[in-house]
Amino acid sequence: MTKFKVTCTEDNEVFVVTSAFSKLYKKFKDFKNQRGRIILIIGSPGTGKSSNIYHALNILDIKEYDVELKLSGIKISPQKVFEEFISTLKRDFNTKTKEESYNEFSKFDTILFADKLLESGDLNKNRIELSEWLRYNRFKSIILYLIMIKEFLMHLNYLNKVNLVFHLTWTFIFKNKKYDILSDFSLLSILLTGFLKVFFEVVEIKYTELETIEIVKTHFEGVNDTQIKHYIRKYGNRPRYILEAIDNNLITLKATHSNIKSAEPVCKQR
Repeated sequence: MTKFKVTCTEDNEVFVVTSAFSKLYKKFKDFKNQRGRIILIIGSPGTGKSSNIYHALNILDIKEYDVELKLSGIKISPQKVFEEFISTLKRDFNTKTKEESYNEFSKFDTILFADKLLESGDLNKNRIELSEWLRYNRFKSIILYLIMIKEFLMHLNYLNKVNLVFHLTWTFIFKNKKYDILSDFSLLSILLTGFLKVFFEVVEIKYTELETIEIVKTHFEGVNDTQIKHYIRKYGNRPRYILEAIDNNLITLKATHSNIKSAEPVCKQR
């Protein structure tokens, strides 16, 4: 099955410019000349937050450090998670202290905390993805966020020299569907994002129905508006879920002589 989840610049072979992307682009375009900015990217699962992030970084030629993390176990404490994160930085930068590692950040236009932090794509079964740890530990993960906030406040002198971009997600699964607290719960989501906007720059990745239809048509030839709207009613304006559903159904559709087929190029398989 074709993979539509983008985790790096090289995956972005198909991209549609939307109003959400335009807002993100404007936030990123001054990274080479500015420092000390913190941008949070939020959005419902399946809206392509990573796709927008990597496309903007690529066309603006932004030099980023894309943070990766693999953990030693799913039951380790939040403090241990943070310690392994610091160990990863020391290894990547060949430094002895976390302060030296933070100082290395200034060599980049931005430090990116996105999909590679949550799901590095490493097939090493002896190590755990951060996303797995977050799902298993649920509300205990709040402690990790508090540790990170404390660390940020304690080292402002280092972090003010860099731009930080966070692919921020707080998801849970209900009846086999994934929801994000920051985007999918009307009043609660508005209150939470409003609070975040007091301290950070926030960009929400979301689409209109017309934008969703355009994105889907870019990936699949022969699909019409009525067919796409059927998937929108089921999944909402979440292009990745719609693309994956169409891709999963292509064998059945071909059996009924459907004219739907993958457009070229498509996102690279991994």
